[in-house]
Amino acid sequence: MKQSVIVKFLKTFSLSSVFSLNLVLLVLLGLPSLVMAQGNNAANSSGKSGLSSATVTSIENIPSLLKLSVKQRDLIASPTEGMVIYNTDDKRPQYYNGTSWKFFDLSHHYMGEEYAGGIIFFIDASGEHGLVVAPFDQQTSAPWGFFEKPVGANSNAMGDGPINTTKIVKASQSRDIAARLCSDLALNGFSDWFLPSRDELELAYKNLKPKGFGNFANEEYWSSSETDFNNAWLMHFGFGMATESNVNSTVHVRAVRQF
Repeated sequence: MKQSVIVKFLKTFSLSSVFSLNLVLLVLLGLPSLVMAQGNNAANSSGKSGLSSATVTSIENIPSLLKLSVKQRDLIASPTEGMVIYNTDDKRPQYYNGTSWKFFDLSHHYMGEEYAGGIIFFIDASGEHGLVVAPFDQQTSAPWGFFEKPVGANSNAMGDGPINTTKIVKASQSRDIAARLCSDLALNGFSDWFLPSRDELELAYKNLKPKGFGNFANEEYWSSSETDFNNAWLMHFGFGMATESNVNSTVHVRAVRQF
C-alpha cells in the first residue's frame, strides 16, 4: 500500500523535459532563499533582526522532492519519464530519462553508475576517469594458475592490475586461469579488461557491495596480486576480507577496466 502511494505521488511529479525539470528545481531550491532575502529586507527596514512569523510559515509550506535511498528508488516498478526524486545516498536530485536514473549534472560520474562497459567503483581526481567492474562474474570456479616460479605479479597497488595481468598471461598458455579469462574478455564493446590488483579489488568491494551494486556473490574473488610462490591475494565479498590462498584454489573471477 505504501509503495503504491509513493509511485502515485511520483507520477504526479512527472515532467515533459529536462528544461522543465531544471525550472522546477530552480523554483524549489531557489524560492526559499528568495523568501529569506525578502524577510531580511523587511526586518532591516523596520530595525528588527530575524524573520517574521509569516516568512517562516512560507518557507515551511514550500514542497520538497520525495526523498528516497537508491534501494527505495529501485522499488518503483515502472517509473515515468521525467520523474524526479531526491537521492538520499548521493544527496542530489535525480530524474528518470525513460531508461535509467540520471543526475542533472551529466558530466558527473558516480559510484555504481553503469558506464564504459561496466559499473564504476573508482573515480580519479579529474572526475572523468576511473575504473569499472564487469557487470557479472567471468567465472565462478577458476584457479589463479600454478607456475614453476614466481611470475613477478606482486604489486598490490591501485593502477597495477593491467601490469600484473600481462605478466601472468605471458607466463602461461592456460585458457582457464583467472588472468586469462579477463584479458581475453570482449564485453560491451571493450576488450581491454584485466584481473584487478588486491587494492583495486578491495575498493570494488568497499564502494559497490555494501550498496548492492555489482551483482557480486558472497564468495571469494581472485586478485592479480601474487604474494609468494604458489600463493596470491583474494577477497571474500561476504566478509570483506583479503586473504592469501594457494594458486590452485578455484574461486570467482571479475574483470576490471579503466575509462
